[in-house]
Amino acid sequence: MNVGASSVDDAGRAVPSSWTTRRRMMAAGFAFVAPCGATAATAGRIATIGYLAPGSADSPLVQASLSTFRAALGELGWREGVNLVIERRWGEFDALRLAGAAQELVDRRVDVIVAGGGGGTVDAARRATSRIPIVVVIGLGLVESGLVHSLPRPGTNVTGMVWEQGVDIMGKYPELLREVMPGLKRLGGLYDATAPSLRPYREELVRIAGSLGITIIHADVQGPDQVEAGVQSLAAWHAQAMLVYGSTTTITLASRIAALAAKHRIADMHVVLDAVRAGGLMSYGKSVAEFYRLAASYVDRILRGKDPADLPIEQPSKYELGLNLRTARALGLSIPVSLRVRADEVVE
Repeated sequence: MNVGASSVDDAGRAVPSSWTTRRRMMAAGFAFVAPCGATAATAGRIATIGYLAPGSADSPLVQASLSTFRAALGELGWREGVNLVIERRWGEFDALRLAGAAQELVDRRVDVIVAGGGGGTVDAARRATSRIPIVVVIGLGLVESGLVHSLPRPGTNVTGMVWEQGVDIMGKYPELLREVMPGLKRLGGLYDATAPSLRPYREELVRIAGSLGITIIHADVQGPDQVEAGVQSLAAWHAQAMLVYGSTTTITLASRIAALAAKHRIADMHVVLDAVRAGGLMSYGKSVAEFYRLAASYVDRILRGKDPADLPIEQPSKYELGLNLRTARALGLSIPVSLRVRADEVVE
């Protein structure tokens, strides 16, 4: 990562010193000016974060994640308008637009890029720069794709978190649904066909459903414009319940999917808690909020001089169960008390 005095940055401009040297100088400056406390340590300098996301800015779930991230930064002493600027860029579910957004952040010379929401953001950011630190919020296959050398020691400008879990998680979904719908026989899957990493999970769910005497079909969608047709196809098949596989498209459009499920009277199960807040019936999966809180911690350490190549990549392990009693009543379902007491969040 060290670059000589005559080097150029990612936009082809001459730079006077290496990124690492600049970081060390800034870190030393912080310690000299105000060595006590997070707020004091960040005084006198405005840092710029590039926030890159693959979806749309108008998604409530996207805004909730960004709000969590900003709040966590605030707790660490970084506040917008005081010592922090966040440059937001959105891919709008378009790979070319996402690539252009990543390049805009590089041209803006941000201090760090936060690749939020999966969906190829880290790939777009890494293609745009090999020097500016990149914090991945929800990463998949970082080692396999060559983005990092290893999880304990990334060795590149990429660090952050990975969303790793075994396929055995798929057994939880029919199990939970049957607690609410003991007679469940017809299960639909809303599946993002553009996410190859989901295939092993799909295969495992088919296997498990078969062993439980549940018939399952999948509606394969390849973008936001196919979501409504996908839900309609499951409704036409008379699916009693629907598992919404986690992907950038389905998580970003969770409120829309929940509304479609309610319209067709399908009990919807999601993988993120925010979907239940948006009207979905149930959710079970890793805590997205935890990923964004940890992302703020990575950004804080990098802005204080840490090299991303040396920051181990974490694998958050907190799972959350969410229930929406209002949606259950609308569907004529009764959620047992035994399930309610296990829930991390219940929407009344």
